[in-house]
Formats: sequence, structure tokens, C-alpha cells
Amino acid sequence: MVPTYELLRQYTLWSEILYPQTYSGYVGTLYRSPVLSTVDQVLSLRATIPKVLVCTPNGLADAFLHDPTLFNTREKHNVVQNLNCIALDEVDALLPTKSIRRTSRSFKKAPKKKKDVLYPIVDALIGGSDHKIQFIATSASLNAPLRGHLKVEKRWAGPATSYINAKPSERDCQVKHSCVVVNTHGEIRNIRTTEDTNNGSKELQIRRSQISKFVGETNEDENLFESIAAAFAIWNAKSNSRGSAILIVPSNASIKRLEDFFSELDVDARQLVNLSKEDDESGLKYEEDTEKDSSTLYIVHEHAARGLHMPSLELVMIAGPIKDVTKYSHIAGRVGRFGQKGTPQVVTFVRETITDDKVNGEEEQAMLHTFDRAKINPEPWNTVVE
Repeated sequence: MVPTYELLRQYTLWSEILYPQTYSGYVGTLYRSPVLSTVDQVLSLRATIPKVLVCTPNGLADAFLHDPTLFNTREKHNVVQNLNCIALDEVDALLPTKSIRRTSRSFKKAPKKKKDVLYPIVDALIGGSDHKIQFIATSASLNAPLRGHLKVEKRWAGPATSYINAKPSERDCQVKHSCVVVNTHGEIRNIRTTEDTNNGSKELQIRRSQISKFVGETNEDENLFESIAAAFAIWNAKSNSRGSAILIVPSNASIKRLEDFFSELDVDARQLVNLSKEDDESGLKYEEDTEKDSSTLYIVHEHAARGLHMPSLELVMIAGPIKDVTKYSHIAGRVGRFGQKGTPQVVTFVRETITDDKVNGEEEQAMLHTFDRAKINPEPWNTVVE
């Protein structure tokens, strides 16, 4: 069980690589799709019961509503015959809560749909089996309250639970964290730099003057994304390799609108994963495209970046401040993974606001607070800001 379609897609791609000859009968999926109905997905599962089922909460809820017997262990034709393992990846996103710092009781406030669907199904699967089922819960932010909730209240994790904490391996990689501030004129500067001592990047200003004719008068958001497009173009020109870049945008942002916006600025930007029949030729399979002349900017919502593994990713750009340390850790954790070499970068773009001290505005202060809590010292983004 995974929280997003993007992560489900990654698991299915991995499975297809591991089992190329038997993939179609080996892995089944349940997810909410505009092109593949729940009825068709359920019929497919009934016709060929998979060895591995990967599902999202929405897909699981829709399938359970359509056919409640699908996961009934007492039914002869259920899709969980001889179940051996239940795995919840990014478990704290599957069982969300507003606050998990004080007590595990807060998990009772989880959204009804997820709680009412996930809890009964997992309870029934674990309790309805005549043999022991392995239960696996994973996350980079699997904290003590959540572990206690799973072990004490839900009893999904038994008394002999084993905890495995991943430790950084020996690797020649150092992730660089930066934050740049965009003013109303499209000039950017590194965070902590006052307007009196730094007027922004001249190269970026020139680049913006070249592309501004395509957008005319811009509002605050367009001003931010225009600066991101210019910064990406400069980074792409200066980058020695042809690694990929990803732009993390707020959950309420329209990715289709951003694709069109960047296209007008002559930037190759596209959604990371598309729910369409062309899905196999785009999205997470971009890693196979090693002979491209320039980098592609992939766009994804902040909640959908969790867990994704992109080996060629060298730059993560974040539109707007991230005020939650856990969320920032999951976003920044897309780079510097599994022995990746080099110096990948995580750059956050925030808007400049006028304050009495003329040093740091509200969004700058928010990012400084996040860096402080994450014990990160932001470095200047010298690749773009001179």
C-alpha cells in the first residue's frame, strides 16, 4: 500500500524489470484513474490473481466499495489467497495526522476514508489468516508515536517487532542545500543577503529580460516561476553533466498550466507521471533517456515526491517555502541516494517581502526556521547567483 500513484507507478516499473516475462500475471494494481475504471481493475484482478498487489488508498476504497468481498479471506475467489506479507510504504503518509508529537491518540483523527478503509482491511487480513503474516511499515519519518500506535493500539506489529534503521553508507556525495529570494523585478539573491549589498544575479536579469516578452505583465506566482525557468536555464547551461532536475510545487498548483507556462519560455518541462496511455513513454522512465542534449525539468506536487527514486536527479527546485521539517526532508531526500556521486543540489525559491530590518521577509524567515530545525546550513547557490 502506497500513498500516491507516482509511487505505485515506480513499484510497477521495478516489478516489470524484475519479472519481465511474467509481469502481467505477477503484479496487480488498484488506483484511481480517469482512463481505467474501478470495475475494469477489479475484473482484471478476479481473472488473474496477482502474486503482488500494489494499491493506493483511493484505489483500495473504490474497489472495496464496488466489491466488498474482494479482500474477504473467507471467500474462495478473493485476491489475497495465501497472503504472506502486508507492507505499508510511507506509512506516516498513509495514516496522516495533524500532530504526532504528543500522543498516539491523535491517530484517531486521521481522515475517515483512509481510516475506515485501511484499518478494517488490514485488521481483517491479519486477524483472518490461519498463519502468521509479515507486517512491514516503512518511512524515513517513522517516529516513536507512530510505532507505538501500530504496535500497542492496532497490534499490527507484534511484541517481537524488529526495527531496522537505515544508516548512510560510505559514499562520495554531499547534498548542497540553498535558498534564493526572488523580488518583484525578478532579481534573485541568496538568503541572508541584504538588498544593500547584493542586487541579484546580473546573468539572471539578462536571461529574464530575454524571456519576459512571452508573458508580459506577471502576477506574483508567474514572477516566481519565470525566475525559476531562468535559473533552470542557467543551471542547465553550466551543468557539466546531463542529469535531470525536478520542480516541487504546492499541492494546489496546476501542473498542466505550469507545463504550458514553461513551454512559452522555451523550457522543456513536463509532469513526472501522466495518467494516460503514453505513460510508459514518459514519467519515471525518463532515466533511460541518456543521449538527450539538455535536461528536462520534471514537475511534481510536493505530496507526490515521497519515496520516488530517480538515479539521474541532480537538482531539486522547490517553489515556495517548506515550513515542515519532515516534508522538507522527504523532498530533499530525492537526491544523494544509494551511492550517488557528485554534489546534487536542493534549492528553495521564496518571495521577497519588505520588512523593517530589510533583511529577511516572512518566507525567508520560515525557511531559515526550517533549516535551523533540520540542522542544515544553507549554502550560496553560486551556479546561478553570482
